[in-house]
Amino acid sequence: MNIVLIGTGRMGRIVREQAEAHGHKIILTVDRGSAGALAGKPAADAVIDFSGPGALPQVLDYLRQTGTAYVCGTTGYSDDETSLIREIAKFSPVLYSGNFSLGVAVVKRMLETYSPFLTEAGCDCEIVETHHKSKKDAPSGTARLLRAAISSDENVGIHSLRGGTVCGIHQVNFFGQDETVTLTHEATSRAIFAKGALTAACSLAHRKAGWYSFEEIIFGGNDNECSGTDQLHKQLR
Repeated sequence: MNIVLIGTGRMGRIVREQAEAHGHKIILTVDRGSAGALAGKPAADAVIDFSGPGALPQVLDYLRQTGTAYVCGTTGYSDDETSLIREIAKFSPVLYSGNFSLGVAVVKRMLETYSPFLTEAGCDCEIVETHHKSKKDAPSGTARLLRAAISSDENVGIHSLRGGTVCGIHQVNFFGQDETVTLTHEATSRAIFAKGALTAACSLAHRKAGWYSFEEIIFGGNDNECSGTDQLHKQLR
């Protein structure tokens, strides 16, 4: 698979390492300062974006012109910027997610299925997310993703902690009468996000224009050789 990589920071470097380790080719790498280099470039199989909002206009122009599949893991976009990403789904298959971890996808599915039993029983829900001290956005995209999966999410608070080199810990707490239920996901390496993004890119490269979720890729299943849980398991080895 030929990939255009947006982002030269820590996540961009890990995506490159994982892509090359699994036989993919990075044909172009740009960041916020060099995104203009996308102009006039031919279509790739996929664009993987772990950069920042500064590169978005040039990235969207490229997608509009080529119809290339777009996997975006950049967080911190405004509502207006998110709307622009949604609009590009008219031209390209698009997957925009705050997290590309299989474990987080499973936790999200569990919350969608079982949180109503706890909230309807009167449990109070609070989310605590912890990340390294250099993380700019708070709350994290993953925390917002998990809150949206909870029944009666308007009453769910998010508490953000920043310090050290923590890769990412998310705790969803349900406080009930005489009992507490806690779901915890801890990322011990950023490689899980890169592998998940590559799995998503492989799947999207075979799909028509539209808006997709990471859960569709992981749990939905299809006949493509390079997609779904089987492919993710291969990436995780």
